[in-house]
Amino acid sequence: MDNFIGSKIREARELISFSREQVGRKLGVSQQQIARYESGENKISADKLAIVSIILHQPIDFFYP
Repeated sequence: MDNFIGSKIREARELISFSREQVGRKLGVSQQQIARYESGENKISADKLAIVSIILHQPIDFFYP
């Protein structure tokens, strides 16, 4: 599931041409942490995912199968 959510974060980020650094700055984490979320290496919390959905202009259900 973490890999799926991570791939959807990356997909949404690329759709609006945001860098990992831009998303990280808005979320308050490093670009390396965004990369870890996208790869599924680190699990993103529900509250951070809700903020990511706002940053990336996607409904929360976009990130779930």
